[in-house]
Amino acid sequence: MPREQRRGFDEWRFAFTYVIYPNTTFLISGDHAEMYQTFPGATVDTSRVVQSFFTFQPLVTDEDRANYKGFFDFFYNLLRTEDFRIAAGVQQGLNCGAYDRFVLGRLEGMTQAMHRQYQRDLDATAEAAPVRVGAAGS
Repeated sequence: MPREQRRGFDEWRFAFTYVIYPNTTFLISGDHAEMYQTFPGATVDTSRVVQSFFTFQPLVTDEDRANYKGFFDFFYNLLRTEDFRIAAGVQQGLNCGAYDRFVLGRLEGMTQAMHRQYQRDLDATAEAAPVRVGAAGS
């Protein structure tokens, strides 16, 4: 296809992802952006993730609003049934104490980079007992 006819970004064939350390991820696609913020609680069970969805054009009609609500619900359901479910299982593994290391896959480069930085920050302030940090994501 000639270059001037390519519209991969507009057709959601790819997206840009930005991670703002320590807790924010932006995913920018053709007509919208998503923001995910993780807020740790006193325990893993009290941590929160806030998901925000932004459109680049105003939603004028009820049909526009319904379409984007369906889109948002699709992504939220994907996170809830896949990423959060896997993260809960990873946390159970961490809590069992049987392992002192976990290996993230090669496709999780961004997650690896964040965990390396978390570890550097923990090491810099490590007067306290060791902290176990776990995450799963895509």
